[in-house]
Amino acid sequence: MKFHFTPLILGLALLLSGCNKADEAGRTATAAGAPQLTIGVAFETLQTEYWVAGFEAIRADLQKRGHTMLEAVADNDANRQLEQVKNFITRKVDGIILVPKDAKTCLPMIKAANAANIPIVLFNRPPDKSDARSVAIVADNFALTRETVTYLVSEARKKGKKLKAAVLIGDLGDINAVGRRDGFDEALKGQEEIVEVVSRIPTE
Repeated sequence: MKFHFTPLILGLALLLSGCNKADEAGRTATAAGAPQLTIGVAFETLQTEYWVAGFEAIRADLQKRGHTMLEAVADNDANRQLEQVKNFITRKVDGIILVPKDAKTCLPMIKAANAANIPIVLFNRPPDKSDARSVAIVADNFALTRETVTYLVSEARKKGKKLKAAVLIGDLGDINAVGRRDGFDEALKGQEEIVEVVSRIPTE
């Protein structure tokens, strides 16, 4: 699984460029002359290959750019993640990259970062609408799932027999889970003669 995090890192860079934090706050310069930053990266979980790959890709990208990464994983605990973000703020990081548990629990974290004038970018889980200020970089989960399932249906047709599918449904409070479910359903429209959905199993 390969990730390209240029939009995510650039989103953070754009926020940092508009930030009023003084350069004399202990930053040093990279070889390219750009400021060397300390970025707090807080993930809700590393329980799946997707999130592990994302975490490692962010680490590699920040390292390549000469920045320091502070790491935190909340293990599905929103209260713990809030404390981790507050710890980043106490340590006066230059920016925060956040994967929250859901769209609501991240709002106090964003507001805490706003109060400290620290820019914050959310990766693949945008917040609910509020007056809290952040940038969200979100994958098109609907399109990704639709294209994946369309490919699987085409492979099923090559076998010349009807296949059965079981769908594992994640937390529908997560916009990613909703997009993937809807993309799956869209891809299977009109394909009932080749793929039969025999069960939908909630994982939450």
